[in-house]
Amino acid sequence: MSMIVEQALLVSKKKSNTLFLRIQSLVHGEAILRDVESNAEFHFQIDQLKNLIQDEVFTLGTEDDLPALLTELDNQPSPELEQSMNEQRKRLLYVEGAVQANISYGSLEKLASYLEIKSLEIGDRKPPSPITLYRWVKAYVDSNYDKSSLIPAFLKSGNRNAKVPVEHDLLIKKVLGTFDTNIKAPTAYKRYLKQLKELNIEREKSGQSQYKPISLESMRKRLKVRSNGELSRS
Repeated sequence: MSMIVEQALLVSKKKSNTLFLRIQSLVHGEAILRDVESNAEFHFQIDQLKNLIQDEVFTLGTEDDLPALLTELDNQPSPELEQSMNEQRKRLLYVEGAVQANISYGSLEKLASYLEIKSLEIGDRKPPSPITLYRWVKAYVDSNYDKSSLIPAFLKSGNRNAKVPVEHDLLIKKVLGTFDTNIKAPTAYKRYLKQLKELNIEREKSGQSQYKPISLESMRKRLKVRSNGELSRS
């Protein structure tokens, strides 16, 4: 383990910050790490460091792994997006089950009976009410079975960019969350276009329409708003 650690690059990601730490030395039971970007120095007991690696607080890699690690970290969803995706998946389980079983979703009694068993099947301790499930199913069917219709309403209500669909807006926020506030707009826009292309491929496979990209100028405005928000909190 010590030989592996000695040659390693440690990667830590918390919220939107990614830290790349090189092992400088392992002496007398202590490991000295240095931040690749800021040059800040950190001291850990070797046993403590090993435990952090084992607990996946740090990702263990080498310099050759750096591009792949960057891609992996960039693709991790933000807490907001992850919460939304989890809730959307849960709603989809209820809704698709009801649709496939051909349950008359206009009958609250039948929905109540369905919910009682379905919640046990998927291990959901807080199932929705019959009227809530009715609204989910109706939105899903009326949208021609578009999964984005099941994105939580609280995220939709907080969406400041009404012209951009919620799923698309969350993607933009996810991309911006991988950068510092001083990132140049063209750099952020390039990564955004790449990830939007991947999202549109998935939407096309499921028969959904593709999202049109926002303009570079719109990206600049988002970055400006984000930067001003950071300054107001400092």
